[in-house]
Amino acid sequence: MYFSSNDEKSLNTLLLLICLGMLNAIDKKVLTENFAEKVLFNPRSVKILKLNKKIDPRIADFFLEFLELDDIRRIIPEQYEAKKENLRLTLLSFVVELNSKDELQCFDNFLKEDLLEKTKNYFVNKEDLDEL
Repeated sequence: MYFSSNDEKSLNTLLLLICLGMLNAIDKKVLTENFAEKVLFNPRSVKILKLNKKIDPRIADFFLEFLELDDIRRIIPEQYEAKKENLRLTLLSFVVELNSKDELQCFDNFLKEDLLEKTKNYFVNKEDLDEL
């Protein structure tokens, strides 16, 4: 997959993959949520994303959802894992939405198997995903 800052689809895909990477790093305890909020998922980043016309507004919403995760963990801890997994699936389904089948072929088995299995429920035309 080729990324260009001039190409909206590539820029949005790159941001989504960064978000997914941060969520995975938090799950693996490589990063803390506090660190992720400090460097990426913060109100300043949301503001910058909303000002950039090339970035899909849903990405700023994903950043806001990430900011809510810490509150959910503290206030309603039993919903934390489900909310985090829902955010991950939403991000993954957006990656699939933005990219063609050919472009997704470059992703590893995680995206080909795990992602597609988990995101089938988000799509009306499941046959397209089955072909991958």
